[in-house]
Amino acid sequence: MYTPIFDYNRYEPEDIGLYLERALKHLPNFPKEVIIQWFYDHPQQIDEHKWLGYEKLKFELLKWKTDEVPITDFGNTDAVETYMYNYFERGISTSRRDRIESYFNEHGTWPVPPIFLENLNGDLEYPHGFPCGKPYHLLEGHNRMAFFIKYKKLKKLSETHLVYIAEKGI
Repeated sequence: MYTPIFDYNRYEPEDIGLYLERALKHLPNFPKEVIIQWFYDHPQQIDEHKWLGYEKLKFELLKWKTDEVPITDFGNTDAVETYMYNYFERGISTSRRDRIESYFNEHGTWPVPPIFLENLNGDLEYPHGFPCGKPYHLLEGHNRMAFFIKYKKLKKLSETHLVYIAEKGI
């Protein structure tokens, strides 16, 4: 229901406008930017996070100061550490990496706000038992977090950064 339709004849996903129109009918609480960045660009993650109850998620776009952005205890830190290692130690270059790096160099922040799940009490965990980060769990934006952490160490960040906070509904 939330996955973009893939056209195997053209070898591309459905038109983004058509996808948004369809997805927003099922996910009215989702900002368009969140649907595009999370579900349209990363459809493989849809099933992984369905335990959240997408229909009940609520989002807020916040502006955080650099020190408010968690760089530890945000959940799947292994993925971020792998990107950091590949990008900065091994020097692996990809078009995604190059776009993110260029944007960070010019603006001192990410091109698209990452998505964090609010977990203030630390009681949320995946169905298989993997604990979520506390007080915020990174749902989407692992590549960008790798750059954020690296640029924070280099003191090359702007003072504020936009983030989406998802709150799990009841």
